[in-house]
Amino acid sequence: HHDYSCEDALPAIERLASAGIPLIFNSSKTAAEIKQLRKTLDNRHPYIIENGSAVCLAKGYFKSLGAPCAATAEDDEVHAFGPNYQELITQLHELRSRTGYRFKGFFDLSPQDVANLTGLSLSDATRAKKRAASEPLLWQDTEESLSDFRCRLLDLNLYITKGGRFHHVMGPTDKAQAMQWLTDQYRATWPERQWTTVALGDGPNDQAMLEAADIAVPIQPAVGVALKLKRTEGVISPGALGPRGWQIAIDSILDDMTNKGV
Repeated sequence: HHDYSCEDALPAIERLASAGIPLIFNSSKTAAEIKQLRKTLDNRHPYIIENGSAVCLAKGYFKSLGAPCAATAEDDEVHAFGPNYQELITQLHELRSRTGYRFKGFFDLSPQDVANLTGLSLSDATRAKKRAASEPLLWQDTEESLSDFRCRLLDLNLYITKGGRFHHVMGPTDKAQAMQWLTDQYRATWPERQWTTVALGDGPNDQAMLEAADIAVPIQPAVGVALKLKRTEGVISPGALGPRGWQIAIDSILDDMTNKGV
């Protein structure tokens, strides 16, 4: 979001906690980057990082899991939906050595380099480098080489997407697939409960998640064009920006549940 303050959404966050409804962060950020926000909100539920590359959760949160534990970050288990970070870096560096493609990844850059490129503080840049299963690349080659690079990545079952400043390489997943995996874990662990997914987002990397959720809440971005979903059913448009829009949507959903006696 343009505004990272969650103050306007705190009443809704407290309502969710009181109702025992898990609030799941599904972010492009690393586990280290969103640790402080989770601590501030006392959020102990699983969270999705790096655009769906992995799900992080406390040990023992679920009784059984449907994916192998790939690594440990921020004291939580990390369940990656592709190669873990070290495996990914090895594949990228081998490909670069073999083909001569010109690019630099976060692994190649110092925290100061990342700070200079992104405008992040040095401490935030250090946290952005603590990755689990995806790698931002600064592409320094031609567009033709990029197309060839994309094909070679597909042969390795890897995918590359364009962000604002970087290209991101990750396994065959996205925010929607990570959300679905996590939802499956909830349903398998607590089958006596009815689970409904509500997804809120404002960026292109949220599109698949919003299309896949039971209820979609496209938030109007402060900068840029609003998302246009393919679906029309189960869509709530709060008509407000950022955390305020989030608050309006969650209040509406919870009020509707209360009225229906859910």
